[in-house]
Formats: sequence, C-alpha cells, structure tokens
Amino acid sequence: MSDLRVELARHLWDRGFGRDEAVEEPTFEAYLAGIPQIPASLLAQDAELPLLSLADDPDLPLLSLADPQPGLLRACLFLGIQHKELGYSEGDGVPFDERFALPAVVPFWFRHDYGRANRNRRPDDCRDESTDNIQVGSAIEGVFAFVHHQEIVVENEHTIDLPGTVHRSERVNCASLKMGLSQARLHLSRDSGAALPFCGALRVRRK
Repeated sequence: MSDLRVELARHLWDRGFGRDEAVEEPTFEAYLAGIPQIPASLLAQDAELPLLSLADDPDLPLLSLADPQPGLLRACLFLGIQHKELGYSEGDGVPFDERFALPAVVPFWFRHDYGRANRNRRPDDCRDESTDNIQVGSAIEGVFAFVHHQEIVVENEHTIDLPGTVHRSERVNCASLKMGLSQARLHLSRDSGAALPFCGALRVRRK
C-alpha cells in the first residue's frame, strides 16, 4: 500500500507537480512528505484483493491521487490535457455549490468509477443524487482520475461528465472530459440538462 502511495505521487512529480511555483519542493522525497497516507476507508478490506480493481466499495473500484495545488489550468498543462487551449482561464470552472468545493487546496485521495453507470443520464439528475458519501465528480477529480486511469475515457465511445464543476458565467453548463484526435480535452460547455448516450457522470468518494 505504501508502494502505491509512492507510485502515484511519483507519477505526478514526473509530470511537474511539486516543482512548480505553487509548491517548489527541492526533491521528490520532500514532495512525498506532503502526500497524505491513503485513508483506511478507501482501501480494500481484503488484502488478497488487487487494490486498483476491487475494493470494499465495488461500485467505485478505482483509486486516484489528486494534487490541486497548482490550480486547474496548470494541472491540465502538466497532465497534457487541453483546457487553456480551449479558451478557458483559471477560475472559469467553479463548484456548483459548497458540496463540490475542496475543503483545502492540498493533495487528497479518492475512489471513483468509470462514469459508465450514469451513461445516457442528465448531469443535473446525477448531481441531484449526490450524498455526503458519494458525489458526482468535479473537474479537478476528473483530470486526476484520467491521468491515473486513462481507460476511463475512450475516444468516440465514452466521455466523463463532471457536474460538480460548472462554468462561472454559464451555470447551465458543466465540465466534461473527452478525447478527440487522441488528445484529452477538459470542456466547461457540457449541457447539464441533456442526456447523451456516450456520456456518463463520474461518481467519487473521498471518505
């Protein structure tokens, strides 16, 4: 389990996290010291189960590490996801409400699914079903879920909706992450009221 923490933190470090102006750690070891341990509530209860495919919550089988410290725009830049290139600025993506706001801008772990359970459903409806325990994903969770598990988005076949984040001036639109021409793109223009057969809202759990 500790190796998984190191592995996923190294994945982010190698992309530029921890070395940018938001953190400026001198070494990977210093960056790793700021990565929390994986919460016991997010780990598989059975040590015989593969941690990244089966867990105590089989509906949310994947585990990811997010580091929101650089901000969404720079995170996308580090991760090779187009966002600024689509005309967006830092701060364009905002939480739909307080349920989807990060409690603190620090690294955190979360479990999630592939977004397929919610295919062909309105992002608005999926958001309304959020509870204290399980929520729809936000943009920051979507980009980190994708970078650790790129199979969750498939070009011309599956896009993940992220209704926890909306455009600050067009709140009827939410975030979505899709592939086009082999390039990942984070949009803030997904119509939250429309059900599409190739889109599904990501479901996440942080506790």
